[in-house]
Amino acid sequence: MTLIEALKLTKEEFIQIYGEELQDFRLEEIGNRNDFDYWHLTVSFLLPEKNPLKGMALDGFTGGKEYERIYKEVNIKKAEKNLESMKIFNQ
Repeated sequence: MTLIEALKLTKEEFIQIYGEELQDFRLEEIGNRNDFDYWHLTVSFLLPEKNPLKGMALDGFTGGKEYERIYKEVNIKKAEKNLESMKIFNQ
């Protein structure tokens, strides 16, 4: 399995989880290149902000964002072309 195939698989899995709202999918990091059985990747993407007013200041100005960048660490087993695990990555 190539890196491009691993990224495509990851994006497809996340679209199934988060829906078509997933935007600006990026590869952030490739981990342990010496592990020949798995791709260890950190990816990020944008989702619409669930609470755009959470940055609201006392004067009424909203510092809220329209989108929130989400980071995930994934492990993909190369031989089975299977996303084995996913966890939140705090940058």
